[in-house]
Amino acid sequence: MTAKHVIVDPENESLRDAGMLVFYNGKDGRIRWRSIDDLKKLNFTWVFHKKRDVDIGILPFYYERDNDDIVAVPDNFFFYDKLEKREKWER
Repeated sequence: MTAKHVIVDPENESLRDAGMLVFYNGKDGRIRWRSIDDLKKLNFTWVFHKKRDVDIGILPFYYERDNDDIVAVPDNFFFYDKLEKREKWER
């Protein structure tokens, strides 16, 4: 997860993530990394909020439960239905 403006060019909305890396902790205490280019070759793609001005980008990717010290956020932690209803009320 990162700020959208880090990976998207605001002028033409193209991705500028080439050569970037994702860093995270390993369970052995070492820093681990993955290449965003490699993740995209495996068909992982950036996810953005449907409102263009929301400054967040998420790149889902696989991790190794036994080696990577990562906590995945389950889908049910997100309030999609509540957000959609709220947006309708704000219009």
